Amino acid sequence: MIVQIYEIQDAYQAEKCVEAGVDHIGSVLPVEGPRRLESIRDVSRLLEGTELKHSVIPLFSILDEVCRALDFYRPAFVHFCDELAGEDGKMFDAGRFLEFQAAVRDKFPEIGIMRTIPVPEPDGPKLDSAETARKFQDLSDVILVDTWIQKPSVAGFIGITGKTADRTISRGVVEAVDIPVIQAGGLGADNVYETAVEVAPAGVDSCTGTNITGEDGSPVRFQKDFQKVKAFVLEVRRAGVELQDRLQKEKERLSSVRSELEELENALPAHSVKPSHMLRIEELEEEVVVLESLVTVLGRAAARSL
Repeated sequence: MIVQIYEIQDAYQAEKCVEAGVDHIGSVLPVEGPRRLESIRDVSRLLEGTELKHSVIPLFSILDEVCRALDFYRPAFVHFCDELAGEDGKMFDAGRFLEFQAAVRDKFPEIGIMRTIPVPEPDGPKLDSAETARKFQDLSDVILVDTWIQKPSVAGFIGITGKTADRTISRGVVEAVDIPVIQAGGLGADNVYETAVEVAPAGVDSCTGTNITGEDGSPVRFQKDFQKVKAFVLEVRRAGVELQDRLQKEKERLSSVRSELEELENALPAHSVKPSHMLRIEELEEEVVVLESLVTVLGRAAARSL
């Protein structure tokens, strides 16, 4: 399972993340100030030529500016986390976001695209997260699910809420799409194990949950507590072991069901097939489909790369 840590803005913090066992390191490109920050480009350079990945979130949405930033930073992934719904929960037209992604992919085919999909709070407006993810999967390489609130922490963007995302909805997204899904939303060492085991995403993401805590008890932006990062990684690896065990058991179960199905099909008489015989074959065929899907999900969750 991939471990992704965000708001890493310089090579020193990136090196500390690497030492802790982090797989993906994320940086934020602010809307204000200079677009070209050598400290962030140093992160990409540090990870270049390794299996580790660097992603950047541009907090601006002008295509030319995004393209200039990507040309400068050359990350493994560009991560788009625009708000996809208004305060009332009404979804915006996905077309303009898809056109934007298509333009970026055309200019930078070597850079992967990560798209944040909103997961609503239980008492908030209802959003169909799985259907939204399906709309974006063809023009995305990775989906990230994150908690959506009606009044975002950063205007126009999803994330940085410190609130956990609904696990049932998140698991629905994992099962709905054919590309890897990273789980975000209020994750820290105290809750990532249970979340990872229940949702079985390809990766998990932490931002505020691994930040330094300020005097007021709130996480301090852009400042990591590396003891928290290490603890987070250890909990993810523990979940990965359990998911690997589940994967092996489900593979064995799938093999057994396929064998039984094959035996029944080979034993079908030329004439006069019993209804009970056909019913059992149909049941096994349905079970194979379910198990194949589960094995695919668990296989992504057990891997250390996307």
